[in-house]
Amino acid sequence: MTDSYDRKQTRDLTKSFIVQAPAGSGKTTLLINRFILALASSERPEKVLAITFTKKAAEEMRERVISFLNISEDKLDDDLALALKIIKGKSQNNNWNLDKDPSRLSIMTIDAFCIWLKARVPSSRMGSYTYSIDEFPENLYKKSARNAIRQFVLREGKTTKNQLLTNLDNDWARLEKFIVEMLSYRHHYLIDVGLDLNKDVINKSFRTYAVQKISAIKASFSPEFLGQLISLYNYSNSNLNEEKISNSLTCNFENIEIWQKILKRIIFNQDLSIKKRITSSSGFPSTNKDNNIATKMKRDWANFIESINKNKVLRDGLYGLATLHPNGLSNFEGNLLKEISTIFKYATAFLNLTFVEQRKIDFNQLLIDGINLLDDRITNEYFYDNLICII
Repeated sequence: MTDSYDRKQTRDLTKSFIVQAPAGSGKTTLLINRFILALASSERPEKVLAITFTKKAAEEMRERVISFLNISEDKLDDDLALALKIIKGKSQNNNWNLDKDPSRLSIMTIDAFCIWLKARVPSSRMGSYTYSIDEFPENLYKKSARNAIRQFVLREGKTTKNQLLTNLDNDWARLEKFIVEMLSYRHHYLIDVGLDLNKDVINKSFRTYAVQKISAIKASFSPEFLGQLISLYNYSNSNLNEEKISNSLTCNFENIEIWQKILKRIIFNQDLSIKKRITSSSGFPSTNKDNNIATKMKRDWANFIESINKNKVLRDGLYGLATLHPNGLSNFEGNLLKEISTIFKYATAFLNLTFVEQRKIDFNQLLIDGINLLDDRITNEYFYDNLICII
């Protein structure tokens, strides 16, 4: 099957695309084609930005763009040939000189872009000092976490009675390790979650997440599967003298505890591994008044479990349903979360002070600074070559 039509579609600069394909399938070629078309519509080559994950990829892409500019136009599709002709004309008339100065091509890693952005835009919030990137900042994290815990205990401990540390058996090292890990992922907390964590906000977000997750899991359940599961569960209920459930029981967040009870009796062991045998304690006796029924139901159960073991998507979905928290955070857990949030605030503040003192930042801070600068709605006065295209 040819995908030439889809490949040409990615040349439309008015649209965005996500391309998923194996190595060697031509993803970089698609990017280069878009880059060339963007160059043709640009007044300056610096206006077109391509971001890569690694320096090696950036260098390779820059080399391939330069090579593309030396291709004969008659070997290209019409749109690319026209773009190449326009670029050559602009290069000659405006002294682009890309062959001699390929650094004018804005092809860089995300880290390099953040460094470029921070250097270009002054910001009192970010500080005006020169800095270096600390590639192994764990010691900075440890120092900040230790100071934060000490500050919290001295200032907040009497009010909160240090519930968090008490719950951790006063294991400072364990709490320090946890805060260090939070600092290493703080771009997620600061950008996606925020510093002001509280039980109600978390529970509201969790409910939304849980509803979406259950809906996705439920899509892997066929009517036949659900019928078999409820039939097996009701059989076990009859042997355990428990009330049967409706065959039309809805799989939703409101009924999550019922469904988890079903799964943990029929499918999962206590450690959430899939059962290999089922006994009378789960409502499947070896014998009863009608041995034929007991034998048949055990055989049906064995076939049911075998079908689950053969279906990874179904198996993963059932595990996700069985492990989903049914209620969100309790008041006690909410108080612990509030303490963690306060300590994390202190740790972030101490880390920023450490950055200033040691004239160092980490890659996370570089990313956070870049996003904060973009969020400030940077005006064109900072960019004589303000970007027109990000690839």
